[in-house]
Amino acid sequence: MFLKKFLRFSPLVCACIVSAGMAFAQTPAEPFGAETFAIHPKGGFLLGNNTSDFSVFQGLTNYCKPYTSHFTSNFSGGIFGELPILSRTHLGMGIGFSRRNSRFTSEQSYPERDTTAGQNIIRDVLYENEVLANLAFVEIQPEIRYILLDQLFNGPLRSVAALRFSLPVQADYTQTDRVVSPDNATFAPDAQGNKVREKTISGGDFSTKNALGFGVSAGLENLLKVGETTHFTQQVLFDYNFTNVLSDAAWKPWAIRAELGLRFGVLQLPPKEKPIEIIPPVKEPVVIVEETPAPPALQLTITDLKATLQTGNELLASAPLVNAVFFEKSSAEIPGRYDRASTRNNTSEAAANNSFKSILPRIAEIVFKNPKAKIILEGATAGATDEPEGIELARKRAEAVKAVLKSLGVPESSISTKSAVQPRNPSNQEFPAGREENRRVDIIVQNAPLQEYVARQQFAQVKGGLTTEVTLYNIPESSPLELKTSCSENSTEVKSVSGTKGIQFTCKLAPDQQDFSIDATAFSSYAGKAATDSRRVVLNTLPKEQIELKTDNFNAVLRFDYNSSTLSAENKELLKQMSELLPSGSTLSISGSSDVTSGSEQRNAELSAARAKATEDFLKEISGNKFTLETSTDTQKFSEETPEGRFLNRSIRVQVKK
Repeated sequence: MFLKKFLRFSPLVCACIVSAGMAFAQTPAEPFGAETFAIHPKGGFLLGNNTSDFSVFQGLTNYCKPYTSHFTSNFSGGIFGELPILSRTHLGMGIGFSRRNSRFTSEQSYPERDTTAGQNIIRDVLYENEVLANLAFVEIQPEIRYILLDQLFNGPLRSVAALRFSLPVQADYTQTDRVVSPDNATFAPDAQGNKVREKTISGGDFSTKNALGFGVSAGLENLLKVGETTHFTQQVLFDYNFTNVLSDAAWKPWAIRAELGLRFGVLQLPPKEKPIEIIPPVKEPVVIVEETPAPPALQLTITDLKATLQTGNELLASAPLVNAVFFEKSSAEIPGRYDRASTRNNTSEAAANNSFKSILPRIAEIVFKNPKAKIILEGATAGATDEPEGIELARKRAEAVKAVLKSLGVPESSISTKSAVQPRNPSNQEFPAGREENRRVDIIVQNAPLQEYVARQQFAQVKGGLTTEVTLYNIPESSPLELKTSCSENSTEVKSVSGTKGIQFTCKLAPDQQDFSIDATAFSSYAGKAATDSRRVVLNTLPKEQIELKTDNFNAVLRFDYNSSTLSAENKELLKQMSELLPSGSTLSISGSSDVTSGSEQRNAELSAARAKATEDFLKEISGNKFTLETSTDTQKFSEETPEGRFLNRSIRVQVKK
């Protein structure tokens, strides 16, 4: 079935190859130089078979059972011309001859009376009906050949995609009946009294053959260079015919074709040389050139690298979820910024401010991981004044979210809906931002964690320093010079003085990475130029350091309800989980935060401090003196321009200090 679908769309594949070539290439292919045309004779063998589902055609004698097709070997050959149309693509046209003889058999057993040796026994006699078809075609083949590799051995490797139009030049058959078993069974004696086990019962030309056949070919061609413009070619193609051989039988040939050939290219003639025009000398005027100062320039060279390969485990916090979908005013249509297809869960903090986009697929993933989970969708509005449609609008919003969750595979039995004029925990209606936040559907997850930490995740990094030699030309010492590596987004600023300069770096590694390259860059804003040098390091040559648990990147964000400093049951569970995973003796920084809708600047400061204090008290209650706790007001704010960002700012942030 897969093969049939592939062959059905192979013309489209050919068109895609041509389109891609036209988009990315404009000059002749390097392996063939300045070639303008090529002649390509070739020949070879076919190993063929058929897709058949027939039991009779044009009066064929048969046992009323479908014929089975068998493999047959044949030959093919032809001559082709090629034109380069793109940098890696050739358009070809050729005419060829192919023999596609076919063999079909059908077996049937009948009870017959055995009278030999005085016996009179009924036995089953197995007969085989065989049809040998002699088929030969003249085939016209337009094709596309695309260079996959410029050189495999000493020539290019190309892909081939072609259409084939077949004209039958021979189409006849012979039909034979034979006795297969038992060994003493024969046909009835002929007119001369001869008893035979095989006889021809039909034959002749096919009267119902199709006058024109259509098929496709696809495969690979390897070229070995044997002369300046000559290549010895070997190609393997798969042929399939979409047209039946006969109009009254379901019979489509296919074959694997192997061919050898010689490809002769014609190169472009060099342009004729123009005659040299002798121009009498002209006395040039004297030009006085004023000396200008040399332009500023800089040079950087890496002279030494010292680093350690660090491996081990690290503890990360998953990106916080804003478990709500926000709507436009008076609308029950889910905005287009929300994803409706499954996405990979990203645990980095960088994804937190955009995690709202994947909230619905993330909720679906939680249900898949926790089959007993239940989802409650609480639809709400911004109040009767702002959205007079009221509770009916809230109901439509909840149903819209339910429809997307169902399309993501969440069972309808796991989802229930509620609706109210305002949310259970409404934001301040006096602010436009508060009314924007109340136009939402809250997603309540029961019997499953909404957020959890990722523990003992393996990591590998290279940490160390580079020694560089920087040379500056015509750059004032007072101008700044920025130094950075390809592993870091931040740069170090130093004075613009030539000499030795060190750069510290930490490079994260991919799993199973064997080596890595690092770039060092010096940039002068005065000169508007940068100088770069690279160093490649094989990892197994570095000293190694095993780290039991790395917590540098642990950054947990736990959300609170609007204008509240009370820890939710879910936040308490996450803090318990964190307390169990973090090593004893760690110093934890707890930073409280609030958003602009909470009130005055003084109120925001009080609320941020209360959230941090509530978290500190709970951690002391569950962990005793396991950690050193420090509280502060969070300055790492999310964007206040979106309701999701404001929800994330109603939070505390927990980080591990060294």
